[in-house]
Amino acid sequence: MKTAEYARMGHPDRVCDIIADSLLDAFIKEDNNSRVAIEVFGCHGIITVGGEVTTNGYINITEIVKNVYKEIGYFDEIGVQVNVVNQSKEIKKLADDGAGDSGIVTGYATNETLEMLPLEVALAKRIANYLDTLVYSWILPDGKVQVTIENENILNITLAIQTKYGNIPLDTRSMMNDIVGEYMTKETTINTIPFKSGGFEADVGLTGRKNVL
Repeated sequence: MKTAEYARMGHPDRVCDIIADSLLDAFIKEDNNSRVAIEVFGCHGIITVGGEVTTNGYINITEIVKNVYKEIGYFDEIGVQVNVVNQSKEIKKLADDGAGDSGIVTGYATNETLEMLPLEVALAKRIANYLDTLVYSWILPDGKVQVTIENENILNITLAIQTKYGNIPLDTRSMMNDIVGEYMTKETTINTIPFKSGGFEADVGLTGRKNVL
């Protein structure tokens, strides 16, 4: 058996990743040679952006953070703290000379799915992405999906979904059948965990903790 989890776009960690990516895109748009090392932390009404940049461009970090937050599907007022400074001359020189931050990366590509990801990861991602398309209806942005498979059959799907009403007003089995039905059997079980309080109201988010693409 193999199990994978995938966080929806409104999960606090994912929100931080999306904001960091959006800031990088904005800097690159202003100056294609920008170097951007930014981390984002969110917690209970405040998003903190910190890091170092080398760029000839200018962006309004606070405005971008608030816009991205609303685009994800959150409409509460959020405070933004920014502590982004110029990259040090020493680090810039090391980067110019080809030295970067050290890192450990593990993983592999596989031809078992079109996404080139392990099947259990791809299935969890497909479900999470579909749930994200329902935001602004009865569903809210936060949540996670966990899928357990054996061979190529789904044994269990667990849906943790933030909703307006604290329940899930539809047949989840029918919905899952529309998304990943070819991998389900009569024995597939579906667990649902609806919740109302999510995002930074309920939890903490940090860049780099939900890195599976």
